Amino acid sequence: MTGAVLAAAACASLAGSYSAGDGFVSQRIVVAPDCGVRISYGSDAGDSWEENGPGALSGGVLQLPAQAEKPVHQHPTRFVLVPWKPRAFLVAEEKLVTFCNAVNAGAEPSRVWWIVSKDGVRETRPEGLPEVPGEARKLLLSSPLRGSVVKVERPEIVETVKNGDCEERRKTQSASVRVSLGARDGLLKGMLLFASNPRRPSLDADLRVTEVAEAESFAEVRSLPC
Repeated sequence: MTGAVLAAAACASLAGSYSAGDGFVSQRIVVAPDCGVRISYGSDAGDSWEENGPGALSGGVLQLPAQAEKPVHQHPTRFVLVPWKPRAFLVAEEKLVTFCNAVNAGAEPSRVWWIVSKDGVRETRPEGLPEVPGEARKLLLSSPLRGSVVKVERPEIVETVKNGDCEERRKTQSASVRVSLGARDGLLKGMLLFASNPRRPSLDADLRVTEVAEAESFAEVRSLPC
């Protein structure tokens, strides 16, 4: 088969409607058999848009046209197809780590912006692991990792800032913690951990791994209870 025929066949296999949404914001990418694309965005706030243009498939990456206008929420331009049979996803390249974290957490990936699911299917969580490309495969866990926070390395700092008659609380420094999991356990930089304490039900935090040693790691606390 010639290169042109192979490219056409690849585009045809990719064709379909892919969507994502969290109940407030929705995104949709419709891919034609020739890799032409229609991209749309909508939100409860009313800032919606739609664009059409030619797409190109190269090296397993779907290249979308850049937006002529620059709305507040622009779409990424490079997506990879991630099969997870019987489902399939188009995942923005910069969202591959987020996609893997969602899979590890047992969450629905297409609730994340620009991780779109073919035909909008969400009810079925496939067995096994998705077919993510290259180095991203190392981010997928066959079973959950369990460890503990052994030390708070840096506290969170929140300051109260006055704005006219109002006061606003702003985080000026995120907390950093040491965790009892490391490279030997399969932990990698960028992975997301979930911290909880049965003795303190209100404690529920997300930790993003920032540095990994053989037997321990360091993570930034992304969110803490109010």
